[in-house]
Amino acid sequence: GHVFQDNLFKGGAGYDKVRFEADGLREFTVKWTVTVVVRDAKNNAVADAEVTITDKAGKRVFSGRTDAKGMVSAVLTEYVHRAEPKTDPRKDLTVPEGAGSTPRKLFHTPHTLTVKADGFKTTSTTVTADHTMEVKLSLAKKR
Repeated sequence: GHVFQDNLFKGGAGYDKVRFEADGLREFTVKWTVTVVVRDAKNNAVADAEVTITDKAGKRVFSGRTDAKGMVSAVLTEYVHRAEPKTDPRKDLTVPEGAGSTPRKLFHTPHTLTVKADGFKTTSTTVTADHTMEVKLSLAKKR
């Protein structure tokens, strides 16, 4: 399928203005880059922290480690836009005449970010991946 990643539209354009002219299953995915920045209580970068991200359904969609600057980036799916055609090949059903296609958005966000690092308490937060963003997390030392 088609993928839109980190797109900005102008002049009234937008994802909801996308039209499909062909028959059959028509869909596109909207994705955004999320950069996670991990710091300690003194605002020092936390390198090699494990960052795990799960989607709305609890499925792990990203696992990675922060770099020397305490940063790691992931591309997360906001939603899949699916326009059901007049004849749906997956179900062999026909949509009533004049109904056209029925758009559906299958959301994958909000996402849960979990950060683990040696010597620190595990921290989690929830984000809605609907634009390019930077998420700053501060880790507390274990006692």
